[in-house]
Amino acid sequence: MPDLVSSAFDRGRKCALCGKRNFHLIDAGERFVMERLKRLRIRPGMRCLEVSPDADKIANWLTERVGLTGAVVATDISPNRMQGMNGLKFLGGDVASALPADEFDIIHARLDFLRPANHQVILSSLMKVLRPGGWIQVEACDESSYGPVILAPSCTPRTRASYMKYTEGLQRLLGVAGVDFTWGRDLANSMRQVGLSQISAEPYVEQWRTDSPGVYAQIHNIVHFRDRLVDVGVAESELKQARQVMADPEFISSSCLVYSVQGQRPLA
Repeated sequence: MPDLVSSAFDRGRKCALCGKRNFHLIDAGERFVMERLKRLRIRPGMRCLEVSPDADKIANWLTERVGLTGAVVATDISPNRMQGMNGLKFLGGDVASALPADEFDIIHARLDFLRPANHQVILSSLMKVLRPGGWIQVEACDESSYGPVILAPSCTPRTRASYMKYTEGLQRLLGVAGVDFTWGRDLANSMRQVGLSQISAEPYVEQWRTDSPGVYAQIHNIVHFRDRLVDVGVAESELKQARQVMADPEFISSSCLVYSVQGQRPLA
């Protein structure tokens, strides 16, 4: 059986069950991420590290800001596929542990669906390659915080309730896989524990409509993890009704909370 954590729920990876890469949640919230990064005053000559699946959009955005005198390194599971500007280098897999210490002025990472034992290990490895005085920005979600259906006028209250049944089932499924799906709410404290200072945390929630990237991701989950969702107590009829709700032309709901946390490595 494919590993749920390392396949479909890793944003941007090729899903072991359907053979397709799931880009939808990568697209969600990018403007928010970039606005947060702007506050770090990224300027020409800086060296940046981007640690996110399918990192090319934000990595290229960083490359524009550091200019020809700076550099950006980005990681991706399939680096040969990525499109980059001059000054941008893509590396495959988890390379943070192999990078030189004190190498980067800015690090951005998207860290979701981690097992609890990996939290401090990953943050500590990122901090080691961050220069003293440098900044790191990390996003992680709280999958327990999906909002209810706000509007779906073509659906009955019972059908609308099936959407929440699905999101609750998704949480159980992640729990069975050993994932800390609420880590976003603890991210700031985790970053403080590895020695980062000047912590700034901001939650983000997005309005979802039928054509939102986040909704496409939920449909992907329902289609390709139907049997597993049924195994954790979501009826097939409820999954079908959840899809009907998201297909309502006037559908409105909200994403789960995504926490964006910034921290600085002390100078000494």
